[in-house]
This record gives sequence, C-alpha cells and structure tokens, in this order.
Amino acid sequence: MSKSFPDSNPLATFDHLSMARTLSDYLIELVRKKEELGNSVVADKLRALRDSIWPKDPAISPPSKELVFKRALEGLNSEQKTQLLEAYAHMGHLYEIAGLAARGNHFDHLREVSEPIPGGIREFIQKQNIPSDQIIEKLNKPVFEVVMTQHPTNTNSLESMQAQRELAIAIESKDKGKVMKALEHFEKAPLLHKVDGKETNFTARDETGIVLNFLGNIYDDLDRIYGQFDRSLAEKNDNYDPLKLNLSIRLGSWGSSGDKDGNNSITAETTLEAIALHTDAIVSRYLKDLKSENLNDDKQLAPWRKKLEEESKNLAGLLKDIGTLCEESEKIRKSGQSAEPAVLSARFDALSKDLAVVRDRLDAKQFEADLATAAGSGSSEHKKAAVEMVRKVRLFGFNFSKIEYRETAVEYSRVVSALIPGYDKLKPQEKLERLNEILSHDGAPAKFFERHKEEIVAAADKPYDKKSALPIAYHTLKRMELARDHGGIIRDNVLAECGKLEGKHSEADVTAQGAANILEAVLLQKAVERDGKRPLLGVVPLFEEPETMTNITGIMDRAYRNPGYQEHMKLLAKEHYDGKKTQQVQIAHSDNARRSGLQAARAYIHEAHKRMRELNKNYKIQTQFFEGGSISDAYRNGVRAISGSVDAFELHDFAKFTFQGGDLLNYFNTPGSIGRLFSRNIVHAVSAKEPDPDNKQKEKPNAIIDDIAIAALKRTLQDYQQQDFTTEKMGKILAALYYDEETKAGNRGSRAAARTEETAKGKLAFATGAKVQVGALHHVPIEIKDVRTIAFSEAWQHAGIVPSWLGSKNLDKYLQEETLNMLAQPHVGYSQHAWQEFDNLLKDVSAKKPLEPDDLQTFYKKSPTFKDAQDRTAFALAMTDPAALYKLQTRLAASEGPGKEKVMEYMNHIMETYRSASKTTYAAFEGKLMLDPRMARNLMTQALPRLAPVLVQKTDYRSFLQYSREQLREEGKLTAHLHGIIHNAGDTISHGRYLPADDPAYGRFLSENRQVGWIGR
Repeated sequence: MSKSFPDSNPLATFDHLSMARTLSDYLIELVRKKEELGNSVVADKLRALRDSIWPKDPAISPPSKELVFKRALEGLNSEQKTQLLEAYAHMGHLYEIAGLAARGNHFDHLREVSEPIPGGIREFIQKQNIPSDQIIEKLNKPVFEVVMTQHPTNTNSLESMQAQRELAIAIESKDKGKVMKALEHFEKAPLLHKVDGKETNFTARDETGIVLNFLGNIYDDLDRIYGQFDRSLAEKNDNYDPLKLNLSIRLGSWGSSGDKDGNNSITAETTLEAIALHTDAIVSRYLKDLKSENLNDDKQLAPWRKKLEEESKNLAGLLKDIGTLCEESEKIRKSGQSAEPAVLSARFDALSKDLAVVRDRLDAKQFEADLATAAGSGSSEHKKAAVEMVRKVRLFGFNFSKIEYRETAVEYSRVVSALIPGYDKLKPQEKLERLNEILSHDGAPAKFFERHKEEIVAAADKPYDKKSALPIAYHTLKRMELARDHGGIIRDNVLAECGKLEGKHSEADVTAQGAANILEAVLLQKAVERDGKRPLLGVVPLFEEPETMTNITGIMDRAYRNPGYQEHMKLLAKEHYDGKKTQQVQIAHSDNARRSGLQAARAYIHEAHKRMRELNKNYKIQTQFFEGGSISDAYRNGVRAISGSVDAFELHDFAKFTFQGGDLLNYFNTPGSIGRLFSRNIVHAVSAKEPDPDNKQKEKPNAIIDDIAIAALKRTLQDYQQQDFTTEKMGKILAALYYDEETKAGNRGSRAAARTEETAKGKLAFATGAKVQVGALHHVPIEIKDVRTIAFSEAWQHAGIVPSWLGSKNLDKYLQEETLNMLAQPHVGYSQHAWQEFDNLLKDVSAKKPLEPDDLQTFYKKSPTFKDAQDRTAFALAMTDPAALYKLQTRLAASEGPGKEKVMEYMNHIMETYRSASKTTYAAFEGKLMLDPRMARNLMTQALPRLAPVLVQKTDYRSFLQYSREQLREEGKLTAHLHGIIHNAGDTISHGRYLPADDPAYGRFLSENRQVGWIGR
C-alpha cells in the first residue's frame, strides 16, 4: 500500500480523530464569534471539553475528566449552559461526519495512486478472468434492499440533517471557506424539530418528507454509485455499454405512512397523501433533469417534458385536496365533533381514484425505453445524462420507493372480528378452521365486507378505540383498497408479532395462531376485491419473541399447507417472482434481544435462519430474509458490518435490512457514505460466492460445535426471564435510569405523539424544573410488558451501560453440559469430518472442571452463533462504564422505599453477571484467563484493536452528557429542551456508526497505520 502522506490541508487527513478536531476547531471559531465582544467563555469551555475527550496526542494524559466536566458547567448562567450543550451536540455530529470524510479521503487517495480499495469494485473486477458481459451479469444479480423507517433513534430536524449534508459536501472540496459557510448553516439550524418556534413531534407528513429527503439524496448520488462500477468496467473493456449494468438495488419505506404498528397517527388519509407525495417528488425530479442543459434540447424527450409538466400540475391540485382531507379528518377525530362519515369516505375514494388515474398514465417502462433510445445519440454529455436518467427510472420508477405496510397481527385479528361475527371468541385452532372455510369460497371475504361496510364506514370520523374494532377496520380496509388501486407502490405487508399470544400456550396453539394471523392478512386483501381486482401483497410474518421464534417453522408449515395461502403464493409468484414461489420472513433482532436477552436471542435468530431454509427447501419455496433492527445501534443489531450479517445468514442473493431513524442520517446523508454502502455490499455479495484459489477464507465452522453453542445460549433465556426481565427487578432499575424521561426526550415521532394523546397527556414534554427522587421510583417500577426496545436500549446506553451481557452468568456451565451431552451421543446426524474435528477439539471437556479458556476459544472460532454473541458482548463490555454501574448501585443504596433489599440483590446480580461475562468473552477472544475482572473494560477494549480508539472517543464524549444530565437534574434545571439536546447528542454517538467495525477495510487501515505512527501526522 502506498504510504504517501496527505497534504498539509487538515481537511485532507485520512484520520477520523484529526478530522474531528479540525471541524471542532472551526465550530469553536463560530461560537467565539457569536459571543459578546471580549467574552469567549462558552468557546473556551467547549475547547477545554474537546481537548479532554479528544486529545491531540492520546499518549499524553489530560486533566481529570470529572474536573474538566465540573469546570465546564461552573459559572455559566442558564443561557450559557444551553449554548454550551447545543454546541457540544453539534460537535458530536461533527465527529460522525469527520469519520466519513476521513474515510472518503483515504479511498480517494487510493484511487489517485491506482491502488484498488480492499474489497472494492476495482479489486473485484481486476481479479475476473471472464468477459465483461459475464462480470456485469454477476454484478446485476444480488438484490440489496433498504427499508427506511422512522423509528425514534433520530430526533434531528430536517433542516439540521440537510445542513449536515451540505457540510459533508463542502468538506469534499477541501476549501475552508466553503466548510465554514456550511458549518454556519448547520450551527444555525435547529437540532430538534420545531413548528412556529416551538419544539414538537413530527407528524406523519413530516416523516414522509424526511424519507423523501433521504431518497432524494440517493437520487442525487446515484451517478456516483454507478460511476465507481463504470470506471472499472470501462478499464476492462473499451466497448463497455453502461446500460447493461442494472444493479438490483431496491428501496422501500415504512416511514412514509406505511408503518401503522402501534401508531394511530398513521391513517388511510396519511397513507394516501404519502403515495401522492412520493409520486409528486419523483415527477418533479425527472422534470428538472429533463430540463437540464444536456437534455433540454432533445426533441425525442419533448413529449415526456410536456407530460410531466401536466401531471405535476395535476398532482399539485390533488396534494392540496388530499392535504385538506388529512387535516380535516384529523381535527374531527381529535375533537369528537360530529361529521358525516360517509362523506369523508366518499371524498377519500374520489381522491384515491383521481390519483390512480394520474399514476396509471405514468408508464415507467416506456419512459425508460425512450430514455435508452435517447442515450444512443447526441454528444457525450447528452448520452451520459440520458444513461443517468435511465438508471434513475429503473431504480425509482414513478414511486421513488415502494411503501411497505406494517401492522400488528392482533389489529388485523380485530378487523377480521369486525367482519366475521364471533371470530374473536374462537380459539387459535378454531380460527384457523374458520379462515380455511371462508377462503375456500371465491368472493366470500368480499361478501363479509359488504355486509358490514355501512357500520365500518360509519366509524370514519371516530378515533382509534381499544374497545371497538370499527375505527381500525375503517383505516385498515381503506389502506387495503389503496394497495389494490396503487399496487405499483405498495407491495408487501409486514405482520408484526405474528403468532404472539399472551401468557404460556401450547405449541399447537402458537403455530395455529401464527398461521391464522397470516391467513387474516390474506383475507383482508381479498375482502376489498372489486371487479376481479384485489391487492396482491406479500405477507411477511415478523417474529420477535422467543415463543414464536421457537415455533417459526411450525407456523410457516401450517400456513404452507393451507389451500388459501397456497393460492395466494401462486398469484404472488406469477405477478412478482418470475413464477417462483417465494416467502419473505422478517426476523427481529431488536425485540428478540430485549425479550430473550441478547445471548439467547442470537441463538434463536441463527437457528431460525437455518430451520426456515430447510423448511422452504422441502416445499421448493424461495427464501427471502428481512433483517430487522437498527444497523447502527450496538445493542440491537449494530457492531458488525452489514456484510457480516450477509455472511452469517447467507444473504448473498437477497439481502434486505431496515434502516431505522438514526441509520438514515448515518448512511444516507453524505455522498461518500451512500456510494460506499451500495457498492461495497453489492461487491461483497458477489465476491463471497467466488472460488478462493489462495485458500484465504476464514476458518470453517463446525456444525456440531455450532449446535452445541445454540443449545447453550438458548438456555440463558430462562435465566434472563426469571432473574432479569421482570417488573420487580429490571423494571425498578429502568425506573432508576429514568426510563420514562428518556423515552419522552427521545420519542419525537408521530407514533409517540399518538400515544401521548391516547393517554391524555396532551404533550410530549415532562415536567421541567422538578428534582426527581430516586427513592420514589421504587414505588413505580416500569411495567416490563410495556417497555419499548428503543427506549430500553437508550435508557441503559445513555447511562453508560450496554447490557448485552445480561442473562449470561451461567453460559460457561451450559456450554460444558451441552458439550458433554454431545460427546455421549452416537456419531450420527453430522458428517464424519465434523465428528472427527469435534472429538479432536473438545474431547478433553470434563464434568470435573470448568471449561478451559482454549475450549471457549474453540467455540469462538468454530461456532458462528457463539462468535456473533460474543462479538456483541465484547463490544458491550468495552462500552459499559463500570463506574456507571457502581454509581447506579450507590444511588439505589442511598434511596428509600419498599423493596430496596431485593433491588440491591438484583444490582449485585448484575455486577456478578458483568464479571462472569467478562471472563467468558475475554477467554473466547484471547484463549486465556482474565486475571482481574476489575480491568474488564480496558482488557476488552484492547481485545478490539480496530475499534479501540473510536470506543474510547465515543465513551468519553458521552461521559460529559451523563455528567450534565445528572447535574442539571440535581439542580432542578433539566428543562425539556436541554434534555432533548442531551438526548440528541447521546443518540448521535451511541447510535452513530462505529466505522472501523462497519467498514473493515478502513478499520484495518487505521489500526495498521496508527501502530506505525503515521495516522494523524
């Protein structure tokens, strides 16, 4: 690798920390200019904080951080404290932008000196000894699908996110003047969403706008994504035809009023508006491109310019009318005022019909063909512009992205109960039989709807009601009609909590319930069939808790054997999957971790992938896995590069991931990040299936050892549910971690707004200025069944604790017992090689002594499931501040109230689990004993050399936020605004990207060059 040094321009550095310090210097400059003449107290304190947490020379010990933190807040009035914390939050965002910018500089340098980026496009193409057409065929094959959600790990205003993109683009210019101008815009933009100067929740319309903003970024950067492929393929073949390259990138959105799961702000009207907004946004962009300098004079495209201008005007009128309907219907439902529900319904139907007429006139295939023809003639600039537009139309069509529905299975059950009298009284097996009967008769579901349509429409003006299913039935069936009439944009229906039953139930009941939930979703599609036309949505069951994960194949087997579902799959195969029967299944990483403990969850998740593949193979069904959980959040599904999940679950042909609120900012806001995400993951998917002539592949797993690990990890479920995940234990700890306050500070989406209205709180903000007594919290533990995963992880992480190790106290013991059980088994069921390797590696395991460190390292090397769990545990141990655990323990000890003794016992249990997990994971990583568990955090950080600097930098940044929150709370000055800013800053770091893990090529570069003292010079 070339070791040319970056030039003297600090904006050209390859080092994350150096770039972060440079950008924070610029920010401090701005803060200093804003302060009164001769008074730079906030700027000086911000610099002192920056130098403490991100020292220029990490080898030189800075002053005590606690002392620096104390001095930072001392002597400041309320306004100055607000200024300091807002500037500090901006500095956190700059740290994230800095990493992406420094990585981009490094990769740009490699391109300049003609060195291929490790794992990149050029390296892959250079290795290919086949014609370029065959290379293109390989690159076109793997599907990489992004689904954008609006889950509340992102509290940033749209203005702030747009300013951050402007800043990232300015940094690429390496021009300080441009950077300072963009930074000034960012510093002025409100961090939190405001309306008329007041902080408030996003509405459903706002959230659609945010999704469209990120889709717009991909639109603007698509040429950059393809350009990386084009350059390397053109080097390979002088006659390269760029139109042959058609990458299988797919885009979807829950955030555009698709995700109704638990969100009563998402209605039939907001979904209709989202369809119109998507259509209008993409038409506007196409029209702008057609009027660009390189395409404006093309007479072949003149009809399209005229057509899009006309449809743009039509859409503007429709959007105005749909917006009015949204606002009026929302006002009616909130106020309870009388209205004519049949009129609301009729207005909705008329507007949907008018929108469908416009959308039906927009033929994406014809537009693509006409653009391809235009690309065959004219100047090189004209050809290039036409090719770029062909690629945009292939990806975005006239949808911009599809809108994917998500709804909780129990809500669909309620809607079916509104159609079928007595359905809600049936047992799971009886429900399944009833659904079988109805679906076996053509037109039966539609007849049920017709019988009850009048009473359902009569609920059009009613708010969501837990007792009456009629309001949810109205919106659900209207949304199904939208899927029928706008099928090009609505393709899939995710069924949350599929198969879930309250309490303990038999396997037969769980599998029957899950299959019934799937058939309910099919029945609702058929209920709105009209004139031979019905929605044709893929039903995507979402499995997110241990009981259904255990029975996942039983649920799907019962669905596959159902004639009604068989018919549905045949229709889907014909319409969407080239005649191949296909089943998509979503596996929840986040909710499984919360409900099962991360250790058991990883086992259930890995096992579910294996079992589903085997089941579908028997049925000759094509399997598509949809991986849920934040890509950034270390607790829920972060830590690894996306390619790590692709490899672990064999997603090389089809990979689909949710990118949650914070992920959107992390992955889809800067050009370098967008380009790298798509190019790297497409190339990785292809490369992973290539032969390995140099035999450089990682050590191959052993199926026996992996199954032992899965069995042992699953046994931690019972420990976690009995010893940790209860209201009386973890519920009280969550209360002490201010779970409710953290939830309110972070939940700024439309879902949170709907929930606060439902509980008549009327606003998001908690009572400000009040000092919270920990002792009082013992009287109101958080109900564990009501805990939300995002708030759960945030409450822990913002306190300096990443609890991925909870539940793992007896893991060593379970591994030992499961190994001994396997050693006693007849050598059947696995390959001879697997048995031989297992015997050679673990034959010395004995009941008389604990597992040796080298035994645990064997599991780490040979079990992908165990490695996955311990990688996450290692990260959590390195990110968990033992001082935060001791501080929590001390606070609880000083508190008063009933149940204190039990809480302290549980706190001791947490500490013991932390020490036990530290020993196990360290042994797995290093193959030796951890002699002093008090050094666990330092040792685990050292065991992650690529990640270590980022872990330390992020942890130190977060420490001041923890200190500030505690101090302001103690003073009774933790206002809603300040808490929101602190939460925003904490999310930026806790839920930001860990680039050395997320991008191994850049991580290796940082690690190697830091060791030789090059980085940062």
